[in-house]
Amino acid sequence: MPLFPATDAFATHMLPVGQGHTLYIEQSGNPSGIPVIVLHGGPGSGFSPTTHRRFNPAVYHIVCFDQRGAGKSTPSGSFDANITPYLVQDVAAVLAHLGIAQAVLYGTSWGSTLALAFAQANPEKVLGMVLGGIFLGTQEELEWVNLPTGMARLR
Repeated sequence: MPLFPATDAFATHMLPVGQGHTLYIEQSGNPSGIPVIVLHGGPGSGFSPTTHRRFNPAVYHIVCFDQRGAGKSTPSGSFDANITPYLVQDVAAVLAHLGIAQAVLYGTSWGSTLALAFAQANPEKVLGMVLGGIFLGTQEELEWVNLPTGMARLR
């Protein structure tokens, strides 16, 4: 899929969300466009600077944010209070902070899991979802990631 040209952010924010965490948020594209919330993989990786280029900036209001402990969010690398229920609340807090009632959720890897958890808890806030590299956190997937008989064999 070809990427759209790079565009500068029209706004950035630092949003305190509780438990000592502050989220970095970046908005680009069309402020009046269809809101899309980018949920990055990880946890811990932060959003990629090219992620927003997957969306037509003339059509979409693109919101990227670094989840707890990731990217430019603070405290960096922290796993304290970094659990799914809080992350779901964080997505809702980002939407509320930006005055967005409904959005498309775009999630890859761990972001797909977070998108599904958010949609289950807040279906009225979801216009749609685009999910890739879906990770559901099943026992089999966790063993593949964590046990020496899984992913470690590929090293």
